Amino acid sequence: MNDKDFEKLVFGMAHQIRNPAAIIKANAGVILETERLSPAARRSMESILNGVKYLEDRLDEFVEFSKPLTLNLQKTDVAPILSEACSMLKDQCSLKKAVISSKLESVALERADRNQLFLAFMNVLLNAIEAVPERGTVTVETRRQDGAAQVVIRDNGPGIHPRDMPEIFSAFYSTKPNSIGIGLPVAKRILQAHRGDITVQSEQGRGTSVTLTLPNG
Repeated sequence: MNDKDFEKLVFGMAHQIRNPAAIIKANAGVILETERLSPAARRSMESILNGVKYLEDRLDEFVEFSKPLTLNLQKTDVAPILSEACSMLKDQCSLKKAVISSKLESVALERADRNQLFLAFMNVLLNAIEAVPERGTVTVETRRQDGAAQVVIRDNGPGIHPRDMPEIFSAFYSTKPNSIGIGLPVAKRILQAHRGDITVQSEQGRGTSVTLTLPNG
């Protein structure tokens, strides 16, 4: 199966799943708003809605991963993109009472796709937030290294087990129960499309550091 056929298959499957999911979501919402439910029944309906939301989110990730990657290259500063991503993830942090600490200096790139870089940064940041314990810390830093732009995202989570390290960039590989495992593969795909690279260092019990390197030009 070539890439075009795979893309058509994914979009077809997504359409077939989204339609019944939308019906379930709409009817569950109506029942919650109009019916007098016992506490147990209300929790069940809310669980149904949460399940549909999870299904929709994972489906969106899968569809996005199947699309051909095209870049809209223009002069871009990495720091504002990261700042926006960090701001958007404040709610996720607050759920764990976690903190994002950032040291963002302006690092301009002559040719980069702002939206794709935003997606790459969001995926890595989400992984870091999910990894940290309650009241944990994620640090984000930008710097210029040998003419290239570098973004370093660190967390003080449990770290990655050595047996899992060879698979962290494999699509659909994940040790987390609520993940389909395309966050890091998507980030790597975007970095490679920019002729850049992404590397991961991790130590169990001390956390993980992800370095994203983007050439300037």
